[in-house]
Amino acid sequence: MKKLAVYFIFQLLIICPEILCTSVFIALHNLFIPTDTYTPHNLISSCSPAEYFVIELSNILLGLFLLWKISEILRQCIDYLKILTFLQLLLPLIAPVFLNVIISLQKKPEAVLALSIIYWIICIGSYLLFLRAVRSLAQQHREYLQKKMEIELMKKQMNDSVQLSNEYASLRKWNHDIENHIMSVMYLMDMKKYEEAEIYTASVLSRLNCRPQEKQPEEDCSHEKEH
Repeated sequence: MKKLAVYFIFQLLIICPEILCTSVFIALHNLFIPTDTYTPHNLISSCSPAEYFVIELSNILLGLFLLWKISEILRQCIDYLKILTFLQLLLPLIAPVFLNVIISLQKKPEAVLALSIIYWIICIGSYLLFLRAVRSLAQQHREYLQKKMEIELMKKQMNDSVQLSNEYASLRKWNHDIENHIMSVMYLMDMKKYEEAEIYTASVLSRLNCRPQEKQPEEDCSHEKEH
């Protein structure tokens, strides 16, 4: 389905400029030269090589303009689209147009035959490159998703690392505070101030067990105080 979608999108980008440029040229020619009327059926056989070259040149320029616009849209939607892959997708559509112009300007049958053989060889080769570009586009899509997952995983690891670092700093501060409290209690006991040491220990335990961030119920806090 992807191959068919890409193929028909580019085919429409080639057919639309051809219809538009041919219709505009026929309308302008019939307006200014009504004695020699052109129609889509007799255009190639009736127009001169210079006129045919102008039609094909305007067709190519308009087609390239539309392809350039669609390439901008594709690059905005597909971050992993490479220039080489895009050119391989366009080759089956651009190469036949240029070869048709060259063949139409030839007068010798030998040159037309040789260019016709070259035309079919290039068309087949371009089609094979088109299939290769589609496979390359699928591979680039998989690599893009893999890199995207790696970036997301790296971001998650960095966030986890920052969180662990903050928890480690908080734990070190907690250990430092506990160490200071123990030293204070030991000092009071060395001074034989046991009641003050008991009151100080109870207050410290109360603050540790009933901190706001832990959100313990008041019943648990009071039970721990009694214990």
